[in-house]
Amino acid sequence: QTLREHSHMIFALASHKDTLLSGSYDHTIKLWNLREKFVKTFEWEVDWILVLKVYNDIIFSGSASTIKIWNFEGELLRTLEGHWGWVYSLAVHNDTIISGSMDETIKLWCPMSKEERKRKDAQREKEKARREEEYNRKKEEARREKELRRQKAEKTRKTYEKYTLKKTFKGHSDEVYAIAVHKDLIISGSRDRQIKLCTLTGRFIRTLQGDTAVYALAIHKDTIISGSQDKTIKLWTLEGRCVKSIV
Repeated sequence: QTLREHSHMIFALASHKDTLLSGSYDHTIKLWNLREKFVKTFEWEVDWILVLKVYNDIIFSGSASTIKIWNFEGELLRTLEGHWGWVYSLAVHNDTIISGSMDETIKLWCPMSKEERKRKDAQREKEKARREEEYNRKKEEARREKELRRQKAEKTRKTYEKYTLKKTFKGHSDEVYAIAVHKDLIISGSRDRQIKLCTLTGRFIRTLQGDTAVYALAIHKDTIISGSQDKTIKLWTLEGRCVKSIV
């Protein structure tokens, strides 16, 4: 089966239950229900979509210096700004969003402080009042349907409006292309040919030296699996020893 809806290169894929998600240079995210042959499009007119992740029924996308958080209705819940380069990689670990970028940094995004939440709550209440005035003019049936959607989005927004940039780790000397999380370790791969292991506090504990740029990472049990520019897949121990290379 071949799926053809995008008008440009596809850079990101993710799956969730019976849905395939794709992100493209055509500035859209598409949701494909493969059983019902249904396609839904989220349009973002400014940026290319470079990476997609799904966590707890929420969609995370990376593009030009921003991370965007969506629900499956296509509503943009939050935009996180902090990188100055393209966001190539994303991971979610418990309440922490982890991003890797062209700017050679890994950023951690965590819930905001009480003071920051209070300020955001005030902004949210103002927007809520504006929306209520709008939907009250609509027919009762349409109003009830929209209210249900609003309540669901509001509940989710309260969670993700707590997020702000918590930490920035500087360890790589070039673009960070891949991130994986194993237990309490962040594992990152870069154009600088290195795989680095660091703690959630930002302490780099080990560097695995590759031969070419590292574009992809996966974890299986206690084994690190990397994909590189030289067309090889390598298996590493957490201690930093390369145990197998698949050409």
